[in-house]
Amino acid sequence: MSWIDARRGGQLFDVSVEFVDTTTTFTGVMGPSAENTTVHTIGFEVGPSTIGLKGVLNWQPFADLDFRLLDPSGNEVASAASLDTPEVIEFDVGEAGTYTWVVDGYVSVLTEYTLDSTQTEVRIVE
Repeated sequence: MSWIDARRGGQLFDVSVEFVDTTTTFTGVMGPSAENTTVHTIGFEVGPSTIGLKGVLNWQPFADLDFRLLDPSGNEVASAASLDTPEVIEFDVGEAGTYTWVVDGYVSVLTEYTLDSTQTEVRIVE
């Protein structure tokens, strides 16, 4: 028996699987920056059972940070750029490997930030 997961565009999953979210929090301080002159990168491993990524970037007021996701080949696959905090990226994973969150300091003067990185994995229920 199978069922459809609407989060994955109608992809079929067996009823003997469960979705497990694991969140890792990264912190940093963006130095003085104008129009992305300061960039922080955070690499992380994504396994073959991971089907989704979600990044939530929060920072102090009076700054503007932008946010991107690079795939294992270094291609930009998602981005978020606004004046509001938080900025959120959600991405359906198509391959395992090393992904990279990129935090750009569009306008910043020593801005503390946190990045919550969540991986959704499919696991077989025994």
